[in-house]
Amino acid sequence: MKGIAHLAILSLSLSCFSQVTVSEKFVMDNDVRETSGLLVLNNKIITHNDSGDDPKLYELNAGTGAIERVITISNASHIDWEDITMDDDYIYIGDIGNNNGNRTNLKIYKIDQDDFTNSDTVSAEIINFSYEDQTDFTSLPNANNFDAEALTIFDDSLLIFTKNWQDFQTKVYQIPKTSGTHFAKRISSGNVQGLITGATVSSENPDLFFLSGYTTSLVPFLIIIPDNRAPGPDVFNNGFTKVSLENELEEGNQVEGIFSYALNKLYISREKFEGNLNGNTIERDPKLYEITEQFSSLLHTTSAQKLEIKINNPVRNEIRIHSNLTIEKVELFSILGKQVSLEFDTNKIMVNHLKKGLYILSVHFENDHRLTRKIIIH
Repeated sequence: MKGIAHLAILSLSLSCFSQVTVSEKFVMDNDVRETSGLLVLNNKIITHNDSGDDPKLYELNAGTGAIERVITISNASHIDWEDITMDDDYIYIGDIGNNNGNRTNLKIYKIDQDDFTNSDTVSAEIINFSYEDQTDFTSLPNANNFDAEALTIFDDSLLIFTKNWQDFQTKVYQIPKTSGTHFAKRISSGNVQGLITGATVSSENPDLFFLSGYTTSLVPFLIIIPDNRAPGPDVFNNGFTKVSLENELEEGNQVEGIFSYALNKLYISREKFEGNLNGNTIERDPKLYEITEQFSSLLHTTSAQKLEIKINNPVRNEIRIHSNLTIEKVELFSILGKQVSLEFDTNKIMVNHLKKGLYILSVHFENDHRLTRKIIIH
């Protein structure tokens, strides 16, 4: 639904009204205590450790977390596996961790899904790459901008989101999905003010991205990159939403893998952590959490009917909503999450009595469809 409603390029926290909820799924087995990437395939959860393991993927029971199968990639090495993703035919494992910023052997392993399903030992195609804009390979442990822990699919390419230790932004690089040796092309960047650790696209919308990450004090957050942006691989061209998970998970949570497995549903994994934080000794077991979010359904319809919607933006006197679905309720929130207007069964909402600034519009349609948009009042 690109281009339907053009919005300002802004980053803000929507946690106060985003209706993101987090629940613990299970404690993960100690064999996957450094869980770093997540998939759901054949109703099983797939994960892997980041380093210090053999080149293995672990298939978990989705209900209990028990390890039911271990799959070895026979021609792979296990240096720093940081994320995993898939398309319709292949699984891609990102050996992309680069804490020191000096690696010259970055690669992605490409595995046929049928081979994975039918055998406990598989061989992978290999995608070798280097960053097109990296010329200095001086070792800078946890102080460089060429580390990466997030990998996902975009059209016919792979996208890598970096974990920038120097400026706490993320750069986005595009790589072909074909085996061989490639330069990773820098195509976007976002000032996320944190360390990005995982990436996934919505199971219902290939243009909607979710990123996991944490702050320097290990407070976890989600980054949501919306689909209402200009076409092309510059995924941050219309901003993003940042949702803190501090109230749900507290600090000291080193979240790692993330995967969108159903409408409004994400899994996120936490690595085992033992250390000192702000003078306190903290121990965290490796866990899998389930996140319920609203963003995947904002433009989703379960019927064959296509949702068409246009909203004037910016506005002065009234917000006008044109849609092919019946509108049941319209809410308007301040940037702090306070409801400032509520209307039923209407496609217009008067705003001339409100102060100028940024607001959040929430439109409820028939059949539980919902749309949330940033609105600027002039």
